[in-house]
Amino acid sequence: MRRLIYPPLYVGLYAVSLTAAMALAHAQAGLGGALAALLLGGVVYAVSLMSGWSYARTHSKSLEVFGNAFAIIAFMVLVLVFLASSAVAAFMFFLVMVQAAKNFTLAMRRDVYFSCVISFVVILYATSITKEGVILVYVIGYVLAMVFTFMADHIDDRLAHAKGGDKLALTQRMRFPVNVSLVAVTIVGAALLVYLFVPRLPPFHMEGFPSVGGSQYNDNERQQDRDSGGDSDRGGDSEHAQRRLADREMLDVVNPDGRANNEKDNGILFFLQTDRPLYVKGKTYDRFDGRQWFAVPTARHHQPVERSEFRLNDSNEGMKVRQVYTIAQPMNDEILAAFRPASIHFPSRQIQSSVAGDLRASSVLRQGTVYTVFSRIHYNEHRPGSVDREPIDAKQAFLELPKGSSEHLKQLAYDVSARDTDPYAKAVAIEQFLQTSYAYTLGTIGQEPTRSAIEEFLFTTKTGHCELFASSHALLLRSIGIPSRFVTGFSATRYNPLTGYYEVRRLDAHAWVEAYFEGRGWVSFEPTPGYELPEPAESSMAIESLVKYLREQIREDVALNKSGFWTAVWRAIVAFWETLRELATSLGDWLMRVVATAWDGLRQQLLLVAALVATLGLGVYLILRADPVGRYLAAVQRARLRRARNGDPRRFILLCYEIMEQRFARIGHPRHDYWTHRDYERVLSAKFVKLRSHIGLLTDLFGLARYGAKPIDSERAHMADRSFELIMAYADEYRRRWPPMAR
Repeated sequence: MRRLIYPPLYVGLYAVSLTAAMALAHAQAGLGGALAALLLGGVVYAVSLMSGWSYARTHSKSLEVFGNAFAIIAFMVLVLVFLASSAVAAFMFFLVMVQAAKNFTLAMRRDVYFSCVISFVVILYATSITKEGVILVYVIGYVLAMVFTFMADHIDDRLAHAKGGDKLALTQRMRFPVNVSLVAVTIVGAALLVYLFVPRLPPFHMEGFPSVGGSQYNDNERQQDRDSGGDSDRGGDSEHAQRRLADREMLDVVNPDGRANNEKDNGILFFLQTDRPLYVKGKTYDRFDGRQWFAVPTARHHQPVERSEFRLNDSNEGMKVRQVYTIAQPMNDEILAAFRPASIHFPSRQIQSSVAGDLRASSVLRQGTVYTVFSRIHYNEHRPGSVDREPIDAKQAFLELPKGSSEHLKQLAYDVSARDTDPYAKAVAIEQFLQTSYAYTLGTIGQEPTRSAIEEFLFTTKTGHCELFASSHALLLRSIGIPSRFVTGFSATRYNPLTGYYEVRRLDAHAWVEAYFEGRGWVSFEPTPGYELPEPAESSMAIESLVKYLREQIREDVALNKSGFWTAVWRAIVAFWETLRELATSLGDWLMRVVATAWDGLRQQLLLVAALVATLGLGVYLILRADPVGRYLAAVQRARLRRARNGDPRRFILLCYEIMEQRFARIGHPRHDYWTHRDYERVLSAKFVKLRSHIGLLTDLFGLARYGAKPIDSERAHMADRSFELIMAYADEYRRRWPPMAR
């Protein structure tokens, strides 16, 4: 196999390898890892590829020794990374090191393909594990680098096969920078257009393989947490530890945990991979004392039936929904899942559950934990829930009202739902009443009420946060005999189309209500204004999801940073986008009205329209059949030939040869860039035996006109004209007898 001779090919491989290495480092260690890969990998790849270019010319044995030594170091690092991390991470690092080792002796085309395959595997793995949209930047850079590399490889191949020609002229003729730019922009642009604007197909409901990752959870960690007063790195006496663990079972509706002190801390808590937006439950509460909700206790302990697999519910009713959770920041011990979880794959030997379907781990969820949940969701109209066959008598705990509840609460519930007789319709009526008659705000968090928090919200302030809305809805339902419970968790509805994950942040913490109905089971309700219960996502264009994601991000940043320069910029962007959207909507409505009006007018003259279409179709057919463009170009060529024949015999012969090349290229016999005119003559003479003498004569005259020093007389131009006419006539007849499909 031949050696490489085109230096830009090494530049392309450098960009490909470095981009893949940076993508892998960013996926595993963030921006710091990418910068380290840029510095360290940039030096290593530069040195190794420069050595490879030197090896291609000198075949130095010392470079082979360097490459082998680097490969041995790569194997040693593989063992160390395997012991310190996972096998997959060690293997990926090993591939990167092996690629660098191979670059020391990179001199053959197969070495180029080997490096490209390794870089493709590396960046494919990086895109599979990352949760950040910035990976798209690396993918685009990788595609551009690959286009550059393959174009350089193509030129390298052409240069290697060039015979008797000027290689420098051949390189200039290919216009490498221009072609690479056009091809790269075309590929990336087409891919982005297809991704953003082609509607997606509905996802297949395939169970797939469960994902489990992160460190293993031990059964005795909860007892250690109690004894140490918190996490292993946090001190405290035993009494404080007991009080802190007990506080986890209660929720204060006036000052919910985690938001009063972290209003501007809205980092991502976890990533969720699933096929639809979801409300994921953390904890369910049954008893309320007027200020605090008390959680349903977790009394059931589950052991895995297989490694890391826990089976919780054997019911087959409802749609099976797969969810993969990746914890981005340490969280409490609640194992989040859509209601109701049927099975879970979690890295532990024991988990706990409650009768309400809540799950708890043996300790706080650590960063990097990955677990998979399969839930059975039964949709009542558009409301997610779960069919529960327990009798209504078992739900008495979900009917209790706090002591001292006033009659105004019950009277309000009766007044709102008086028109309905069905309990489900009553619950919907109360939900709509809260959504339309009250206002949502985070400003009420931490504000102490002057009387009962719920009654002050319902009858005085009429503004509040989601805990007040959900608590009010649950108590109103209980006051008219409908079992209900207060639920906390997260609204996983922010989908990032660049990564394929739902991003769940601190401010996505939410509270809603579940109510029980005979024949329906537990059904979810959303009383908070501005929130909607998640429904299965319909297929749509990715551009819609991307615009929605960016709009939510901008609005949230503006809400969290109410003053400052960038806030003003974001607000201006939001205002401009809304104005642009309104204009686009108005323009679309106007176009629809114009089209509708035109259709109404044309519908009455269908015969005229059909005749017009038939006439246009016949005209197009005749135009294509007559080939006016081809006739025009032929006429132009004949005019050029006449002018050259009468004035410049040398130019006439060159034009004849150029047109002959074009005509043979049309019928499937083009001249390659690395062929001389003699090479082309031998190919054509072997294919068209009848024209051998005429092709040879025209080629000889072309050589004299192009490279000869003597002037060309009119007699030779006349000879070229006769051979040229015969060749053109035969080529036209060949084209008619043997169309492209027949050849």
